[in-house]
Amino acid sequence: MVKAMDNYMISFSQKMAGLYIPYSIPRISSELIPSFTNGLFYIIVSEVFSIGSTDYKVYGIGSLIYDLSSSGHYVEALYSLAFLAMIVSLIVIGLRRFSEYAIEKYCLETESKIHYARRGVIRGSRPFKAF
Repeated sequence: MVKAMDNYMISFSQKMAGLYIPYSIPRISSELIPSFTNGLFYIIVSEVFSIGSTDYKVYGIGSLIYDLSSSGHYVEALYSLAFLAMIVSLIVIGLRRFSEYAIEKYCLETESKIHYARRGVIRGSRPFKAF
């Protein structure tokens, strides 16, 4: 494909739009949800950490939940967790829809078909008889 585009003297931007980006989208979409979960883990968990007796925190939903739960406001902490779960669910649904769109548009096979060996009596042979 690259050689054919070179023969037609297609510009760099046309190569990017017509070849490289469409070729990359299925691979990007297959890695979206793991990347999102890794990023979410580091954003939420890394907001509050301790070294020795010193607590370091960055303002965000993780530090808000930490402050609420440590001060005894458990209902507000649960509301914050519910809000976080709702936002994460919406983002995951959006990422899954984009992945489904990319799979349909670029014909990416996500699951390979498993062929099972046929078991049973081999044709032309007789089952073992004891007597």
